[in-house]
Amino acid sequence: NTCMVDPTNMHGFNMENMLGKSVNILTDLNTSRVIDVDTVKLIEDRHPIQVQRKYRTNAQAFIPAVHIFATNSMPRLGDESSGALERRVRVFHCNKTITQKTILDYHLGILAREQREIISWAFRGIQRVAENGGYSYPEHLAANARAWEQRDDRVEQFLKSVIDGETNLTLSDTGEIPRTLLRDTYLKWSDTMKCKVSNSDLNRLYDRYPQRKVQGTRYIKGFITKESF
Repeated sequence: NTCMVDPTNMHGFNMENMLGKSVNILTDLNTSRVIDVDTVKLIEDRHPIQVQRKYRTNAQAFIPAVHIFATNSMPRLGDESSGALERRVRVFHCNKTITQKTILDYHLGILAREQREIISWAFRGIQRVAENGGYSYPEHLAANARAWEQRDDRVEQFLKSVIDGETNLTLSDTGEIPRTLLRDTYLKWSDTMKCKVSNSDLNRLYDRYPQRKVQGTRYIKGFITKESF
């Protein structure tokens, strides 16, 4: 009861393969294409969506609730990615190579020896979920998702380039910067990096810092540059 749909292909007729499936699993993720974060939101929200079908009437249906992907390197994320992944995605780092035969022998041995304990462990997990009203996750898994998201977050990349001195931004004697200068510097950086600029990026950039208005000019306070250290 599984399907194999790459998250970069979750649109159009490709979604038809997911109808009625419980798990979507793909062990060779396409890392050359960008993942649309809105697709990830659809997975987590668990609302029925309209799925196009070839030569048939479109269907209103759920897509699988569980998606498992494996990749050698983390794929790029599309626009509007900030904050969308931390509570939706769990990133496991696997740094050991185990042959398929070793995995099969290991699993068969565990099942043969620990069958009763495995069932008991499963029931304890069900009880914990019922008591907590939801699943619990180790913090380091959420941290891995945050790190992946920040890697592809344009605002984070811009701020890092300022702190590293790669992007020149001079503060006033009071440690402030006109908001228009911050905006123009970000737009210039985005053009150099060939990044698309959105209003939400600018708003997220402004909202990170306290602001004050003096004679019609808005100033950003608390901004950090390389000279701040």
